[in-house]
Amino acid sequence: MPHWAIGVIVFLIFILLVTILLGRFRHSPSSQKQASRSQSRQSNIQLENKLLRLLSGDRAAAERLLAYAKRRHPGKSDKWYWEKVISDLESDRR
Repeated sequence: MPHWAIGVIVFLIFILLVTILLGRFRHSPSSQKQASRSQSRQSNIQLENKLLRLLSGDRAAAERLLAYAKRRHPGKSDKWYWEKVISDLESDRR
């Protein structure tokens, strides 16, 4: 068998192995975590926009309310704080 044919076979095996490994990484838990984080970020952005609408764009007031909620209820997720502040504002307006 010519040397170039062996080189081609080795190259094809290398490509096959790389393809298999990349396929595993695409479906790995870390890529699922990244997708989850991306969805979480999108959700937080939507909540931030809703809060800013409720406060007529007053970002300083939003930051104060979030800081207050974090002091009163330590250890919660960011999403929880956004939802808590929004819920409190909406219930105060009823």
